[in-house]
Amino acid sequence: MQIVENWSRIVGTVQEWHPPDNSAGPGTIVIRVEDVGTVRKGDKSYPNLVERSPGEVVRVQVPNVDAHNLRLVEGMHIELEVRRGRSARSLFAKPGTLVTR
Repeated sequence: MQIVENWSRIVGTVQEWHPPDNSAGPGTIVIRVEDVGTVRKGDKSYPNLVERSPGEVVRVQVPNVDAHNLRLVEGMHIELEVRRGRSARSLFAKPGTLVTR
């Protein structure tokens, strides 16, 4: 299976927040997806492999660099860029892109 560089911007509501278990690990956000957008780089767009996710609940791994500073609570509205891994269930946040709305 070939891995394609892909990015999507998702907007949704925090259902759960699981901070890192240790200082080197990622955190995990469980999000109810409300909207999915395409991420552009200059005049090109990255493949959007999660465009059919609105209405779904997804789990997103948040890199350690961002996870330790987050104070997320259930019901908070957030936006972030994610990429899909080898499976549809593997989503990873792009460092520095998570914002609260």
